[in-house]
Amino acid sequence: MGVTLRSMILAGILIIMAAIVYRLSVNLIPEVSDETLLKYPTFIAKNFHGENYNEEGQLTAVIDSPHVEYFEKQTLITLEKPTGVWHDYQNQQQEPNRWQIKAMKGSYIIDSKASLEGSIVLTPLHQDPTLKKISTEKVDYNLITKEIFSDRLIVIEGQNFINYGTGFKVDLNTDTITISGEPHARYYPAN
Repeated sequence: MGVTLRSMILAGILIIMAAIVYRLSVNLIPEVSDETLLKYPTFIAKNFHGENYNEEGQLTAVIDSPHVEYFEKQTLITLEKPTGVWHDYQNQQQEPNRWQIKAMKGSYIIDSKASLEGSIVLTPLHQDPTLKKISTEKVDYNLITKEIFSDRLIVIEGQNFINYGTGFKVDLNTDTITISGEPHARYYPAN
């Protein structure tokens, strides 16, 4: 028996053994239960940086977070200490109005709703804004109805005014803010 024939026989035996080991190992991999998929994230990202663009290729949002978890079964994303910058292209202008929002934690159910909690601060990053700062402790955002709401205290600071109260609702369809619980307003003379 020549060396070539022995090599071919040995190669055939090794291929058959590899196929047997593979078939046995496939049967040993356990099924992942729905309970496990609900409890543990599909993936975890550290020092996450994400960007979103519209159909025209314009940057609409940037989100940074030191820790993000994604749960595929619930289409849920959770974020720790998220910081976001939204680019608002009003009236098709070249330079967008940019707004920064920070919170202690956030969650987002894809195409449904988002929530932020803990020391939420919204500040403008563009020139000559009407509002200087909006702060609260918790907000919920319904992406379908385009409404932001909370029962917590909200403080809206402008160039020469401060509005505050509890139980607020922001309707992004009509650009209105309604404070239903104990609204207060202070206006200061223009300088």
